Amino acid sequence: MKNTKLIKRTAALLLVLMLAVLAMGCKKKDGDVTTVTPVTDMPSAGKDDTQTTPTTAPTEAPTPTTAPTDAPAQPTDEPTPEPVTDDMPEGRDTTVTAFSIEELLEAIQPEAVIVIEPGRYNMTDFLGRFDSADAIKAWNDSHEYVKIEEVFDGLEIVIENVNGLFFGGKDQITANTEIVTDPRYAAVMTFRNCSDLMLGHMTMGHTDRGNCSGNVIDLIGCDGVLMVGLDLYGCGVYGIGASEGTANLIVTQSTIRDCEYGPIEIYQPKGEYVFSDSVFTGSAWGGYFEQNFESTLSFINCTFGDGETNTWAFADHVYFEDCTFGNITVYPDYSDIEEDGEYETPDLELESVVMTPAEREMIAGTGWTGVYQQDVLTDQLEYIGMGGSNYRDIEFSFYTDEYLMGEGWYCIDGDFYDLKWDITEDGVVRIEDEQGIGTVFATIFRAPYDEGDAAFFWMRIAIGEETFWLY
Repeated sequence: MKNTKLIKRTAALLLVLMLAVLAMGCKKKDGDVTTVTPVTDMPSAGKDDTQTTPTTAPTEAPTPTTAPTDAPAQPTDEPTPEPVTDDMPEGRDTTVTAFSIEELLEAIQPEAVIVIEPGRYNMTDFLGRFDSADAIKAWNDSHEYVKIEEVFDGLEIVIENVNGLFFGGKDQITANTEIVTDPRYAAVMTFRNCSDLMLGHMTMGHTDRGNCSGNVIDLIGCDGVLMVGLDLYGCGVYGIGASEGTANLIVTQSTIRDCEYGPIEIYQPKGEYVFSDSVFTGSAWGGYFEQNFESTLSFINCTFGDGETNTWAFADHVYFEDCTFGNITVYPDYSDIEEDGEYETPDLELESVVMTPAEREMIAGTGWTGVYQQDVLTDQLEYIGMGGSNYRDIEFSFYTDEYLMGEGWYCIDGDFYDLKWDITEDGVVRIEDEQGIGTVFATIFRAPYDEGDAAFFWMRIAIGEETFWLY
């Protein structure tokens, strides 16, 4: 992926910033500072950005941190500390230590830094006081950024329209700070239209897994989210749900486990979705990521359990680097697999294909996958498609915009690039980019099926000294 190194550096910088902010939020009034253990095992920016093909993998993924069962009881009579404002970064003058769910929610506002005392906090215990529509309305009318909403079997908290919010466990030990909720149809926390959001060092989950429609964390229309050191578990659907154009999510050093459907469900994504140094295990499947031209999904140094592996091991639209996969027990139902399990090689006879002038309608909205590599001196074809021993990940996708020249993307052996394209007067597809192959030309060939069937098309393209046939 073209931006992998930049993503890693960005994640590292955001992580350092979050740890620094939370550390300052942990200062005692008398000047003593809680010891903070820095996180140093971020992925190296110098790693080779190559596709990692799943191979034989451990039968079990590493066991993630287990949520505490006997967490310290919440203080009942301690006064709320005064906000600490000394030595805060410019623009951040609201830092609060929260001893309860109510204190956490009351402190939420733009640019707030909230550190949560270790303990196990049940969101439903707090929401139990709202036993009428009038009580819910009174809260919502008096709180700009935190709303209470009804779900099928209870209530949930929605945090909305907040920019620059930081909050996480005070001692930065994930298992020591846990937030749970009882209703199976409620998310533990929902964030709507928030930006520059950072969550860290907490365990979050449902007290009852079961069948439900509530994720652990929901992101709706958010932009710029960093999650560090989270343990998300026990959901009837997904650990993280993102929708309605949520953009640029980084999850690092976290675990998503034991969810009924999978660790993630992402619709209408934008920007970069990056998961690094994380574990996905115990879920039935790997989840879902809606592929489009506005976003990319990357897993860097992640470990997948068996259920998650069955989803992601064959995801050719996803970037993997240094990942460990579990056992593959379910294989995709490719239409070109013959009964004996061998891949059916698409038929390409060079003497039968006919060069055809390209038309804009023929190219717009199409995707092409590499099938053969051609030796232009001997015309010998080598199969490089799915299932072949010499598989090459060569893909092109074309779409249009309001300009004369269309846009799209292409992938060469795991590296993704944006492209622009148009069609010359001779009917040749001209492809341009600024970082990878430069300017190249692709020619369209018509290859007929048997008599009575429709024709289909091949694309021949020369990239450097290599020539590929795609369809």
